[in-house]
Amino acid sequence: RKDPVILIALLETFADRIAGFVRQKSARCDAETAYDAVVDVLLAYARTPERYEPHQGRLVTYLTRAVKTG
Repeated sequence: RKDPVILIALLETFADRIAGFVRQKSARCDAETAYDAVVDVLLAYARTPERYEPHQGRLVTYLTRAVKTG
């Protein structure tokens, strides 16, 4: 059973850093699109945290690599 509070903690910890990365990555990306991408990647992580392998790098690195903009 997943902890429902985890998404809030993830947002508080990583949202600004990941959104900044998304906006730098794509010149056409506005704040709303960046935030949507952040929510998507954090939801995906909250659903399947076992996909993250800590020995391969920091969580913020994993999340920024996983983020998708469209």
